Amino acid sequence: MVEKLLKSVRQLKNYQYILFIILILAFLLRFLGLGYSNFYGDETKTFYLDKTIPAAKFFLDQRKGPVQFAVVWVVESLTQGFNALLVRAPFAFAGSLSVLVFFLVAQKIAGRKAALLSTGLYAFNGFYIAFSRTAQYQSFMLLFGLLAIYFALLYQEAENISQKHYAALSAFFLALAYLSHYDAIFFDIAIAFILIKKMLDHKNNLKRVVKELAIYYVTPFVVTAGLFYVPYVIYGYYYSNTFNYVSRRLTGFEFGKNASWYTFWVYNPHWIWAFLTVFIIPYLLKRADWKRNLLLFWFLVPFTAFEFVFSNPGTHIHNYFLPLLLIVGVGMADFSEILEKSKYRVYFYAFLLYTFGAIFVTDLFVYIPGINSGYPWKSSKMGFSRVTRINKDFQLFLYGFPYNRGWEQIAEYVRERGGIRKIYTNDNDTVAEYYLKGISYAKPGVNYLPEYYIYVFDNQEFTEMPADMQLELDDRTLGDVYAVEKEFYVDGVRTAIFYKLK
Repeated sequence: MVEKLLKSVRQLKNYQYILFIILILAFLLRFLGLGYSNFYGDETKTFYLDKTIPAAKFFLDQRKGPVQFAVVWVVESLTQGFNALLVRAPFAFAGSLSVLVFFLVAQKIAGRKAALLSTGLYAFNGFYIAFSRTAQYQSFMLLFGLLAIYFALLYQEAENISQKHYAALSAFFLALAYLSHYDAIFFDIAIAFILIKKMLDHKNNLKRVVKELAIYYVTPFVVTAGLFYVPYVIYGYYYSNTFNYVSRRLTGFEFGKNASWYTFWVYNPHWIWAFLTVFIIPYLLKRADWKRNLLLFWFLVPFTAFEFVFSNPGTHIHNYFLPLLLIVGVGMADFSEILEKSKYRVYFYAFLLYTFGAIFVTDLFVYIPGINSGYPWKSSKMGFSRVTRINKDFQLFLYGFPYNRGWEQIAEYVRERGGIRKIYTNDNDTVAEYYLKGISYAKPGVNYLPEYYIYVFDNQEFTEMPADMQLELDDRTLGDVYAVEKEFYVDGVRTAIFYKLK
């Protein structure tokens, strides 16, 4: 009896140590060099810059819920500015905290071993690292959605049906997920399974359970989410902003060629991720219970939507990778049980050590400034391997990669120089307009070239020169019509050239 107790304590400590290491490494991947990069275009759209616009109109006149805008507004109010590190810090913290909540959810669904394995995959997956390193909705939506599932599981597990506070908390966090982004709809799949299970477990008191859910789940969810979405729909902001955007995503109109497998590869450039899909096999071979079915449907619904309905899903495919990582983790745990008494189990543990070590090291080379050597804009050496620059034939939506092209220096020079009327760049228009606010930003027109032009190397648009400017130049080169006025360097590397029209 004493020996069994000591063994249980040792196992508990080992589990705590492993979880602690995962959490620390996840935190480092999300915070190291967080303030290094220039703001991405979508990040600048979260800034409440024009204070002549009423705050209510600013929050409503968006494509998505108010959470990301509110978080950035609070940071701006406290710091009196838009410091990259401080603006991104709440999102990085939410992303880091979501790793712990992911473990709590995974443990309740699949047990401790599967939870540790799948949490490691979630913590080191490039999607969730990149999202945490940008001031965008994803980290908060994931945190709130996972909390909603966790409290729904607590509500389902309660022996009696009076654990109303768990139902209310789940509803509240689900509403916050919706207030972050409407992708939160995919959390409904898991929560629906859990609540249906609760009703089946108490079918003798079904009326009471339904009444309780109506009062303590549906009502707080509708009230909380409705505070934003009711005026959002009534005043026409949904139709003018969200409806048209979703329609373009569905049809692929105005978007380039998109491939989900390639999008995943860009964020996770290591072959081991493809190999890990083999662990779906032991997951499917084991007899399914309601929790395994939950994971399967949670994966299949967004997978079907984004791969067979949407023509250009972009990084929204992460919605089906979230349950897929859980499925792979459970499959790995199932496979380890098969090898538990086999002499080959040591090789499997060595494989696990290699897998998580290789993924973590790759993450360092991909996302951490000072370690990253230019990827994804340049081919990069990562340890003993080499990863080629991205393929520009695909339309990609890139977030979270180290990206500093000296825009603060450029903006400072432009203001000190003065007398600049019209300016243009080959970088992202939204980024340029943010850093050069107060300066007239003008695209080339018919027989017209802007007076000043900023050429950015390895820019966010992956273009040597915008098509509209190239058209105006005709057969002339940039040097024929523009003269170099100043060059800009970051860490000793030339990142941009400031040109003046001759």
